[in-house]
Amino acid sequence: MKQVIVVGHGGFPGGLQSAAEMILGKRDNVHYVGMTEEMGVHGFTQALSKILESISGGEVVVLADILGGSPLNNTAACLNERGILEKSMIFTGANLPSLIFVISSLDDYTMGELKEQTLLEQANFFSFIRL
Repeated sequence: MKQVIVVGHGGFPGGLQSAAEMILGKRDNVHYVGMTEEMGVHGFTQALSKILESISGGEVVVLADILGGSPLNNTAACLNERGILEKSMIFTGANLPSLIFVISSLDDYTMGELKEQTLLEQANFFSFIRL
């Protein structure tokens, strides 16, 4: 089973969790870890390691808040240390529409197809409207 891990700064992942679960319901294969100032890098990697230990070798889709941020960099390092980085997929710029799309599409596509479809749909995740 494919797993989704949402990582980011502070309460961002928790906010996405709250909203996504309100819309889609709780999913056992979707995990959230926010790096707070109190936990720092060490606490973040410990929390992430617990999640990775509970995932038994499946494919992992990571949604991170920003490219180059500590949560993303440390997540990639943890995935690499466990030898699963190569069968993982990482997206940056996470937002609620992208999370909903990924969760809803996990069973519909292979990892390669999921990457392509998510990137194609990205244009629909951010819009300008004039009222």
